[in-house]
Amino acid sequence: MRLFDAITKSIKTYADNTLDIKRFAVLFQKLNLYIIGICLLIPAVWFNFFDENFINKRSNIFNYKEEIRSSYEDMRSGYEFRKKSMPPYDSYFKNMVKRYNTDFIFIYGGMAITVLPWLLILFWPAGAPIRVDRKNGLIYTRQ
Repeated sequence: MRLFDAITKSIKTYADNTLDIKRFAVLFQKLNLYIIGICLLIPAVWFNFFDENFINKRSNIFNYKEEIRSSYEDMRSGYEFRKKSMPPYDSYFKNMVKRYNTDFIFIYGGMAITVLPWLLILFWPAGAPIRVDRKNGLIYTRQ
């Protein structure tokens, strides 16, 4: 009787000639994505709203042009004090942007990893049911 109950729970709809079987995804169920998304969302919320060091680093990354400009102005005052010629801002900017590359990857990559499961939850298409046509002897799906 338990086997018959298990079989009837797997049937979605039943008609005289056809029946639709539910689709059971093993590795890509929405519940798994919810769990992964929540596990990634908790540290993202903690770091973005409560960790002062991360908030400062993130704001420095988002405002990297202003940070490089202020660094250049501080350096220029030191060069003027020593009466030396300062390198042009464009070459200084190109050299300093290289230092920000790993920070860009860390901050934006962390945000992308946090958002990815939620995008999959929202936009992943649901699986089509399997249809058994008893009259014609066919088993098919819409995919």
